[in-house]
Amino acid sequence: MILRTISILILLCAVAPLAFAQTKQISANEFFTANSNGQRLMRERSWRTVLRTDTLEGTSVIKSISKIHEKLLPDRERFLVTEKIGDKETRSEFIRIGFMEYRRENNEPWSSKDLRGSGNGSGSGNGSSNNSCMQYTEEPDAVEGVSARRLRQLSIEKTSEGLSFDDINVWLDQNGLFLKSERVKGLLEPRIEKTRSVMTYEYDPKITIEAPIK
Repeated sequence: MILRTISILILLCAVAPLAFAQTKQISANEFFTANSNGQRLMRERSWRTVLRTDTLEGTSVIKSISKIHEKLLPDRERFLVTEKIGDKETRSEFIRIGFMEYRRENNEPWSSKDLRGSGNGSGSGNGSSNNSCMQYTEEPDAVEGVSARRLRQLSIEKTSEGLSFDDINVWLDQNGLFLKSERVKGLLEPRIEKTRSVMTYEYDPKITIEAPIK
């Protein structure tokens, strides 16, 4: 059974890039470099992103999370998260202007905090398994009439539930700016989508971000 699974993994990774005539295989470094460049370009612009993540059960959405993130140079930021499960909806919002941060949950009153003197830290890590494979591809595409490069990272892995997949697609314009991104996770045999995320990007949006309280 293990040998069969590994054989399927190898076959999927080998033939998937050839499924479309205009699709070409690229390296992991090319994929991550393009994404890093897109992030760098975003730091130089004001922008607004909208991310929706649906948790699926069959064809039904059992949980939906919407995240709106707005950034106005040089130092204004707003983040709104709305989570919906059935008829229940919760909201979380924060605004940051310079050193001041404002937060509220649902319709509760706003609270404020002076961030001067506070610190933060972060870390990251990743791993891989012998029972998994990764492939990276690129193909020409378009997003709402705008010419784009579509970069894809497809991960296939053996899990206790069977073969799972993690499919990430990123659309970049001719300057390397993000236009759209999408991520789908689930099982392959039979194909069952468990989560689907779609993010859209808007640059130099006509918005304002103001302090909600003094």
